[in-house]
Amino acid sequence: MQFISTRQGSGVSLETAIMSGTAPDGGLYVPEKLPNFEPDALMQIDTINKLAEHLMGPFFEGSTLKNQLGEICNEAFSFPTRLQPIENKARDPLSVLELFHGP
Repeated sequence: MQFISTRQGSGVSLETAIMSGTAPDGGLYVPEKLPNFEPDALMQIDTINKLAEHLMGPFFEGSTLKNQLGEICNEAFSFPTRLQPIENKARDPLSVLELFHGP
């Protein structure tokens, strides 16, 4: 997969995007295209490591790091984690609030 600058620069590899951080034109690197994921397939994954590997896999296509992705995910999530299903009994549209940067 190629990554392009938000300022319309030419595509670069995953390795180049990671090592550069930002594009020479001052833009940010974004994937050339976004993959589609099947919700049912995601629900079958039982560990955060495997989920990360599944979700990141398309972005590593064509990369020399592709064969190391499983190991990278295992190292990144080397602490105990548990996936917990979100119950939506009312079947209303579900929203999630990200508070990583605070409220």
